[in-house]
Formats: sequence, C-alpha cells, structure tokens
Amino acid sequence: MPSERCLSIQEMLTGQRLCHSESHNDSVLAALNQQRSDGILCDITLIAEEQKFHAHKAVLAACSDYFRAMFSLCMVESGADEVNLHGVTSLGLKQALEFAYTGQILLEPGVIQDVLAAGSHLQLLELLNLCSHYLIQELNSFNYLDLYRLADLFNLTLLEKAVIDFLVKHLSELLKSRPEEVLTLPYCLLQEVLKSDRLTSLSEEQIWQKCGICAAFCALRGDWCPGLPQWDDKTASCEVVGTQLPLPVHGRAPAIHPLWPNGCGYSPYSCPVPPPCPSK
Repeated sequence: MPSERCLSIQEMLTGQRLCHSESHNDSVLAALNQQRSDGILCDITLIAEEQKFHAHKAVLAACSDYFRAMFSLCMVESGADEVNLHGVTSLGLKQALEFAYTGQILLEPGVIQDVLAAGSHLQLLELLNLCSHYLIQELNSFNYLDLYRLADLFNLTLLEKAVIDFLVKHLSELLKSRPEEVLTLPYCLLQEVLKSDRLTSLSEEQIWQKCGICAAFCALRGDWCPGLPQWDDKTASCEVVGTQLPLPVHGRAPAIHPLWPNGCGYSPYSCPVPPPCPSK
C-alpha cells in the first residue's frame, strides 16, 4: 500500500480569523485590582489626607492624562515611590481608584462631591461623564440651580445642557410656583433659557413681563453678562433679553420707567439682582 502523506497543520488550515476573548480584558483588570488590594507588584503609593493607596503607574497613566504626564515626563514624581495628592480627599481618591480598576462606581449623595473633585483634579474624564449622567437622573425642580453650579464648577457640559433643557421645559410652571427663584437665576443661565427656540410655553410678552424688568435693572447696575451689549449712551438704550428697551440716560437709580409693565410688583429698588454669571 502506498504510504499516506502526512499533512502538516499549516497545510490543513486555509484561512485567518480574528479571534476575540470576551473575558480577557476583565480578567486582567480584575487581577491588577487584586494586586492593588493585596499591595503586591504595585509601583506607586498615592497619599491623600495622610491615607495611603497602592496602585500601578501603568494603570493610572492609561486612564488619566494627569498621571500620564506625571509619570512619563521629567517630573519629580516620575521616579518617586510615593506621591502626595493635594486637592482630593481620601474618599474621593478611593472612589476614583475603584473606578480606574473596575470601570464602575457606586454613586450616592454622600460621595458625589468628593468624586467630582477627584475626577476633575486627576482628569478622569470618563468618571466625570458617569457623574454627569448620575446627576442628570437626579435633576428636579428643587435642585436644578445647585446642579447648574456643580456643572459650572467642574465643567460638566452634559449636566449644564440638561439643566438648560429642564428650565426650557419647566420655566412656565416655575414662574408660577416660585417666580422669585427664577428671577435670581445666574444671568447667563437665564439668557440661555430665554433664547432657546424650544421655549414655547411662554409668549414673548410674558417673557418680557416676567424677566425683562430684572434684566433691565441689572443693566443699569452694570451687572453685565458676556453676550449682552454694554450701555449705549448715544441711543440711551440697552438690549435686554432680545428686546430693545429705552432707558433713561442719566442716573443709576431712575424712577420706574413707563415701559416697564404695571402691576409686576417690582421697581428698580426692589427688583432682586441676579448673581453674576459663573466664571468660565
């Protein structure tokens, strides 16, 4: 009998295919997290509020531009075994490291401020993104202003847009239930809401009656906001919330102007002055 030819494995296979493990990434990250918990094979110790946390430089640099710059550039910390972190709390750093090594985080009212501060300071952008989504889900008519301030403080553009969209949708009912609160909104926030094309619950006349008077007084007081023209002495007018409102040329505290709506219950002496726009 003729001898059978023995085919090599290379000759038996005909093509190439990209094979992917569903569990490899998670298992490697889980192993690194276990090493961190056990304090073995770690090459950096982070210190916040005198509390020490073991970690891997490679993991930190992979998810944070802050740590990438610290460990890869010619900085003092690049060769250090321990790094003191200022501007973050121990609670915030603990939560940030949990996220860096697991990709998940348990957010709740008691930790959100610390997590935001740590995520912002350490430039953990994906963590800040998760915080934004958490806060958006918590957004309501009682906390929208506080959340707007958080959005401005930590540059959370998603949250800021959500607050604006919330006010556009609910401005009419807020003006009915808590008008004084609306009139003390940061001026830039109020401006973004009033110029929205989706603000259909109020007519232009209602917008002017509710908000224009306060805007005019702020203009007289010199509480300017980026995007609003300065006082024009030649025309003795100032453009306020899209309306050209004639104003007296002289005097910082004029009598009630005849164009201001009657019966609003406000005067230049009683109108609450909105706080200045948060600095960007």
